[in-house]
Amino acid sequence: MKFLSMAAGMAALLALPLLGGCTSRHADLVASAPSRMVGLSETALLSCAGVPLRQGTGPDGTRYFSYIMDNAADDGSRVGIGLGGGGGRVGGGIGFSLPLTSNDEPTCEARFALRDGIVTSLQFLPQRYDTDACYAIVENCLGSLPAGQ
Repeated sequence: MKFLSMAAGMAALLALPLLGGCTSRHADLVASAPSRMVGLSETALLSCAGVPLRQGTGPDGTRYFSYIMDNAADDGSRVGIGLGGGGGRVGGGIGFSLPLTSNDEPTCEARFALRDGIVTSLQFLPQRYDTDACYAIVENCLGSLPAGQ
């Protein structure tokens, strides 16, 4: 029996690098997105990222599209109820969580600048953005770009 619990522990430890691989890959793709997406047409951007939440035009004619991914819905409290059993025994439990902090900043804002219908820059905000949230914004666009771009 002790051998089985040791084997399960070892399997869990060996799986950790695999679980971190997705986050690392997302971080790499998000880091490359600003350079890869420069040159994308406005039509292609709208096709892969959808309609921006905000749009504006600067005094020099540069157009700005902002896409926001906000996990604010995840900041609320939760209640969970569980019931389980096995080996002739039944157990249950109730759990709840409350948010410890409040964050009014979006999880990620992707701000595109366009000139003459072409993406000229992409900036992710805030400074400490959530990589997975930013990835969710640009994922479809990155998948449609050639590998070298």
